[in-house]
Amino acid sequence: MDKDEDKKPILNLSFYKTDLGKEPVREWLKDLPKEDRQAIGEDIKTA
Repeated sequence: MDKDEDKKPILNLSFYKTDLGKEPVREWLKDLPKEDRQAIGEDIKTA
């Protein structure tokens, strides 16, 4: 498998964006440990 294929997103998500262009939920997710982000991603895929 090509390295670029590994990085393709499985889901296309849109995050809430404030009038100033901030994405608080995305910023919160990025601050979480990788294992937690992956677990949340799995939960979202099954929802």
